[in-house]
Amino acid sequence: MESLTGYRISWEEFNRTNTRVTHYLPNLTQEYRVTGLTALTTYTIQVAGMTSKGQGQLSSSTISSGVPPEMPGPPTNIAISNIGPRSVARSLNLAMTARRPSHAGRLRHSNSRGIDEAAADLLVWARTRITKPPVDQSVIKGTKAVMSCGVTHDPSVSVRYVWEKSGSVVDVSTSPRLRLDPDGTLHLSQTWSGDIGTYTCRVTSVGGNDSRSAHLRVRQLPHAPEIPSAALSQVEKRAINLTWAQAFDGNSPLIRYILEVSENNAPWTVLLANIEPEWTGVTVGG
Repeated sequence: MESLTGYRISWEEFNRTNTRVTHYLPNLTQEYRVTGLTALTTYTIQVAGMTSKGQGQLSSSTISSGVPPEMPGPPTNIAISNIGPRSVARSLNLAMTARRPSHAGRLRHSNSRGIDEAAADLLVWARTRITKPPVDQSVIKGTKAVMSCGVTHDPSVSVRYVWEKSGSVVDVSTSPRLRLDPDGTLHLSQTWSGDIGTYTCRVTSVGGNDSRSAHLRVRQLPHAPEIPSAALSQVEKRAINLTWAQAFDGNSPLIRYILEVSENNAPWTVLLANIEPEWTGVTVGG
């Protein structure tokens, strides 16, 4: 896993991207004071981790200057100072709680009647992503197929796995042939042609979403050539023309056809052992 090299923090007035301000912070930053805000204005704050590979997923929060983003605890450390004929400065700390603070911000607004300040902790989770995706595979009919979906995520974040086949959700409760492990691995036993398709693993969490797809092919014995026909050759003496139509290939490319012959109920013997799979006819003489 890449080491964290820093943070990217930006803020802007709500739905006004032209007011955006962006700063890049060292990776040891634990608190950052946002200044120059307009009083009683709603802002969107975004924070993302940075590594040598680039920027991670953004975590965002909306806050109004002078108003805490969550229900605060009781104010503490109230103080009044700088009393003048028409103004007074007032400061207080608002108690905020968070499950796992990893970045902090503080908003302040002031006017002639005083100064208000609010602080909040911003949670930054490691991004959830699929690191062991399913791979394309081909299995023999009746055997087992295993589709992996390994994920790395923040230890404090729970992950939900959903498998889809060709766009439809796979409900493992509908068939004893299907099983979904806690780590997201999908098992299909006694595979058959109905299992053929593209499978997609989707993971969702508060730390981000991800998805990966792979194709499953189920192989089986090819069917016999269809509509076989034999006719005397009009070109060669003592020769016949054999023709056929290509049949189901068992979901695996044909390698060759084999032509056998039996005369007067004698055992079958190989006459031609390597007929090209694209051919649909041969001429047999002698």
